[in-house]
Amino acid sequence: MAKDKARYFTFLLYPESIPNDWSQRLELMGVPIAISPLHDKDKSNVEGQTYKKAHYHVVYVSKNPVTT
Repeated sequence: MAKDKARYFTFLLYPESIPNDWSQRLELMGVPIAISPLHDKDKSNVEGQTYKKAHYHVVYVSKNPVTT
């Protein structure tokens, strides 16, 4: 049975959950990575909540296909 493999991954980072030097740590990995500006004005669909929790979008490209 073939395992699903990929090179491109996306994830979110929340400011309250990451260390102060998070961007340097990601850079030291030595792989292509893209980080969005802080998203702190995204409209929420949740009743009683105006905006979504502040976050960064990250795209990570691994050197070789890896098992997802």
